[in-house]
Amino acid sequence: MVRALVCAGVALVLGGFSGSGLQAQSVGSIGIDVGLFSPRSTFHDGSYPGNTFESAIAYGATGTFWFDRSYVGVRGRLLITDVNGVNPNAPTAISENDPKILLLSSQLALRYPMEGASFNVSPYVAGGVGVKAYYWKRRSQAAYALAWPASIGVEIQPNSFGSLSFNVELSRIQSQFYFLGVERADPNDPNRDGFYGGDIIGETNVDLMFAVGVAWTF
Repeated sequence: MVRALVCAGVALVLGGFSGSGLQAQSVGSIGIDVGLFSPRSTFHDGSYPGNTFESAIAYGATGTFWFDRSYVGVRGRLLITDVNGVNPNAPTAISENDPKILLLSSQLALRYPMEGASFNVSPYVAGGVGVKAYYWKRRSQAAYALAWPASIGVEIQPNSFGSLSFNVELSRIQSQFYFLGVERADPNDPNRDGFYGGDIIGETNVDLMFAVGVAWTF
């Protein structure tokens, strides 16, 4: 009974849309978004386990271009956030080096535009490669790593709002984390000296990002 009601509701919502309205869809968009950036990994630094970063608000900008108003496009995205490093057991290099994180990425995107009577909806997925930069609170030398973002979302463009559209998106960002720590500090190198200068042996780092945004479409 519940399944039947859910199916009927989905059919009712989607019944007002058509997947053939490609010419009514935008060629591209430029937008801004805000959301929750949630680091999901824990790092082990020698005898100091339990290092992680807290969730924080993130801001972003995205530019998207769809080839010939089609299902396939490319986009570039910039995310910026400030996170706090924490360790419940003792002060560590991570807990003392709250970084500003920047993520710049380029992605291939796929969408399925649906045209409605009062608004258009475009579910989409995207994935690609980027560079993740860490600017540390204490360590003067910035750190960089390759990142692999993947996203799923939906863009909504009400007809009454003209060129404005709105989107909701969930992203997963994977990278390698091998910065900060005592394991490989080098007292002879001023950039790797002691508590704040060593590295952690590479560990997989996963972040989640839930964002809402507004864009100008063209």
